[in-house]
Amino acid sequence: IAAFSSSTELGAWLERRPITHRFEDLVFLHGGINPKIFEVQGGLSSREDLESLNAAFNDSASEARLHPFMRSLPGQIVYDLVTYRGNHKSCREVAYVCDLLGVSKIVVGHTPDDDVRVMC
Repeated sequence: IAAFSSSTELGAWLERRPITHRFEDLVFLHGGINPKIFEVQGGLSSREDLESLNAAFNDSASEARLHPFMRSLPGQIVYDLVTYRGNHKSCREVAYVCDLLGVSKIVVGHTPDDDVRVMC
């Protein structure tokens, strides 16, 4: 765990990585996007909110500030984006989230496999 400390090159690099990345009409993230995030006041409501979330995480991604951030609503959304595993179970859910974000696909890296799987 010490290798990921803010004081290491790797830790500092990881702290500067975005939680999500938009490219054209794609959204890249680690876990997935729970549709309930769109129902919470102060949650996500657009693609632009993903950029704001990246900025909020970046401002708080250090050992000193991460814990309080993760207890906030934006921190809980970040946690969900990293850990949510539901998008690969329901094409209807994926279509709903894509429509809300104005994208054509959600690219998830959470579920490792030997091959790329395209679903929905």
